[in-house]
Amino acid sequence: MFKETTLSNHSAETQQRDLNDRATVTATARIFKLKVNTLRKAIRRESTTRKARNLGGRPSFLKPHQIEALNAHIRKQAYDGNPLNRAMVIRAATHLNGSGEEPSMAWLRRFIQGNPAFHIITTKPIEKERIKAQDKEVIEQWFLKYEDLKCENNVDMLQNYAIQVTG
Repeated sequence: MFKETTLSNHSAETQQRDLNDRATVTATARIFKLKVNTLRKAIRRESTTRKARNLGGRPSFLKPHQIEALNAHIRKQAYDGNPLNRAMVIRAATHLNGSGEEPSMAWLRRFIQGNPAFHIITTKPIEKERIKAQDKEVIEQWFLKYEDLKCENNVDMLQNYAIQVTG
C-alpha cells in the first residue's frame, strides 16, 4: 500500500537531499577549482526551463512549401546539366514568391548554407571564354572561315602540310 508521508517528514527528506547536493556541489567546486556560487548558478541556470525565443523581424521570404519547390527545381536543373548559380536561385525564388520582389543576398547566403547539398558554381570570365570556344557553332564558323581563306589564297594540301610542319 501507499506510505503516507507528512509534510514535515517530506521537508526533512528535502533538506537532507539539499545538504547532500550542497556537499556534492562544494566538493565538485573544489575539485575543479571553481567558486561554489558560480557552479550553483550554472546548475540553477541549466535546471530552469527557458522560454522559447520569439524571433521577431521580417517574415521569411519563402514559405516552407515554396522552399521545397525551389529545392526540387534546383535538383531538376542539376540533373538536366545546368549548374547552380546565384541568378538561377534568385529568379526561381522571385517567381515562387509572387510579389516580384527579389530576395536579399543575406537570404540567398542563408538558403545555400542551410542546404549543404547545394553549392554555387562561380564561373570566372576566362572560363566563360573557354566554354564559348568549345561551342559547336563557333568551331564550325572558324573552319568555314579557314576554308574560305584557303580558297582565296589558293593554298593546296601540300602547302598546308608544309605550313603545319614548319610551324
